Amino acid sequence: MVAQEGLVDDVTFTVEQGTIEGIPQRGRAIAAQINPEAIIDQLFQFSYHQMGRFDLAFLSFAQVDRAGNANVSKFGAKPPGCGGFIDISQNTKRVVFCGLFSQAKDVRVEGGA
Repeated sequence: MVAQEGLVDDVTFTVEQGTIEGIPQRGRAIAAQINPEAIIDQLFQFSYHQMGRFDLAFLSFAQVDRAGNANVSKFGAKPPGCGGFIDISQNTKRVVFCGLFSQAKDVRVEGGA
């Protein structure tokens, strides 16, 4: 959307695994970006998160309850851990949650929506 709106020059994309700039890619490839300007050690990237150096983060979730508590660490019987969620969500100025607020069986695409 950023590219479609012509805002690429106004945004610096980072991925927690250490890529900076470039355009993040879809799919399962972790930290895939086209033409990243830099690839730094993941621990250095997390130092920036812990220091609150980011203005905005987009994070996914597994579940959100009525009180707004996000489950990010348990997907069914598999507890993969929270990854960088805590570092990123607690120290970034603004967090946007991205995901579906429905069970997969309730989601349909009809008429382009």
